Amino acid sequence: MANKVLNIRNLTKIYTSSKDEIEALHNITVSFKKGDHIVIEGESGCGKTTFSQVVAGIESKTSGDIFIYDKPIEKLSKKRRSFYKTIQYVYQNSYETFDNLYTIDNALRRVYKIHHKKMDNYDQVIDKYKEMFGIKYLNFKDKYVNELSGGEIQRISIIRSLIIEPKILMLDEPTAQLDEKNKKLIANLISCELRNIDILIVLTHDKKLLKKGFNRHFIMTNGSLKEVR
Repeated sequence: MANKVLNIRNLTKIYTSSKDEIEALHNITVSFKKGDHIVIEGESGCGKTTFSQVVAGIESKTSGDIFIYDKPIEKLSKKRRSFYKTIQYVYQNSYETFDNLYTIDNALRRVYKIHHKKMDNYDQVIDKYKEMFGIKYLNFKDKYVNELSGGEIQRISIIRSLIIEPKILMLDEPTAQLDEKNKKLIANLISCELRNIDILIVLTHDKKLLKKGFNRHFIMTNGSLKEVR
């Protein structure tokens, strides 16, 4: 597993009910090294989201192994803070990320303090990302999640993950709720500004996004993952 940041072996996920079993992921074996920027293409229901949520520790696996920096995910996930700093997943429905009891600023401050302890650079970091993501006009201090558009909260969810400085970042349909102008902005950020992340995995069926400088391209079909070479 030398030089492999993320190593997956025979990953299977089966959902069971009283009537039947559905195999959402079928015996996936794949590895990613530092510097890999990966796009996984596939239609809704193909298994993309299940794959990413299992790898991110949100969903449990039925069988198989997941190693991150040579350590099994079961061991890493016991230390939640360091695990979240290692890998971040941004939901397609980004409203799930925030609690409407807190302003956006309070929510981001809580996350930043957990992972950085000192708050000295917080305002500078947030201002940088607000400008980068085209939402400099928003005042986070008096905004709640239910007051924002889907496109705004989706971009803020990505910012929330970036301020943690994760080694692995997974974006589930990051352009799904955006207009054409902001789709282009996010696509350019993915191809340029996010290059310093050890591994970037983007799940999409946006054909334009597929062309944005990924060095590895996969197609997910019926729970199976195949690399396009």
